[in-house]
Amino acid sequence: WCLNGATINVSGSEPLSGYTINAIEGKLDGSAFACAGDSCAVPVSGGGSHSAEFWALSSFGDSSTKGNETLKIDDDLPSVNGNLSGSTGSNGWYVSNVTASATGSDATSGLAAAQVQVDSGGWVNNSALIGDGTHTVKFRAVDNAGQVGSSGTQTIKIDSTPPTLNLTASGTSGT
Repeated sequence: WCLNGATINVSGSEPLSGYTINAIEGKLDGSAFACAGDSCAVPVSGGGSHSAEFWALSSFGDSSTKGNETLKIDDDLPSVNGNLSGSTGSNGWYVSNVTASATGSDATSGLAAAQVQVDSGGWVNNSALIGDGTHTVKFRAVDNAGQVGSSGTQTIKIDSTPPTLNLTASGTSGT
């Protein structure tokens, strides 16, 4: 897979001494292209699959065999969705461990991974279980072309330990 701004570079060489390559010709997605000399750079735009056919013309009067290449371009970032699940308490706190999970999609090259990062740790695939404390969580999706789509940072607060209560009696004890 190529990312935005892909170029097909074609070059030829003439094996017979005293002769040169006059031009490189071909077709990209059915449209003709030609370059003088022994090399050619053809820009390719738009996402998806592109097909190229190319050949070299020699000063000897012949042409090379035709070459073929399929080029795939992914010019869109993958989308990502993050989800936090756990029991919510008051004032924005969770009162249980929280599962942070990521999902994503990419229509062009496909999704390689949906990942979660907690507190600047390593990226983990799909989901992470988070315990007590205040944490930062990020979500991202990586497509098969290597592009990364990410969400913003979320701060979550978790306190899954209920408060304790101690009772003591005071006063004069009786019988």
